Amino acid sequence: NRNAPRRNAAKGSPFAESATFDFPTLPPWTKTLCRKWEGRHKENMIRFGQKIKFACLAFLLIEARAVGDEPKLGFYPALTEDGQPADNVISSIEAKADRVVWWDIKERFDLGLGGITDGVRSPIKLSYEEIREFLKDEKHKGLIVVRFDKSVMWNENEVILERAGKVVKQMTAVGYLRVVILGAHAVGVHYIADTDLEPREAER
Repeated sequence: NRNAPRRNAAKGSPFAESATFDFPTLPPWTKTLCRKWEGRHKENMIRFGQKIKFACLAFLLIEARAVGDEPKLGFYPALTEDGQPADNVISSIEAKADRVVWWDIKERFDLGLGGITDGVRSPIKLSYEEIREFLKDEKHKGLIVVRFDKSVMWNENEVILERAGKVVKQMTAVGYLRVVILGAHAVGVHYIADTDLEPREAER
């Protein structure tokens, strides 16, 4: 066809100047198909972006709630202002503990053993050296709660914190991952130390 347009006839072209090429014209339905594909693609990208946005918002809300709910060291009353039992962080921590023990100013541990007479338990108190191997052999060591009795809490804060540091070292030495120290009080409990909290508080 002599009237057909010539293409690729530029100087240096591998084709002869007399060569002609007729490019096929796409049928109209292909344009419609491309538009449909483009529309669906955009919708999918928008939906994907919305899912990412919602996931990020949910993560931020969870993080904000976790920070807001993070327990603080200090005193927690046993009763609310209207005289009801307080549902505070202390009860939640003790419920998760693998073991709860008591400790007095003479550095003796009470593991909850001892006979009961007329509803009163006569505790058996042991030194750290006497219970060390027993604690080492414990299978579950995620969390131990050590309650300081009033004989410890009647002292100055410096003494209480020094004793708390000593007990924390003892409990971590036998393999406990988390150690919480609580202190006795007539109308509540002192939240003295927590190995899960102290590193984060130090960073602040």
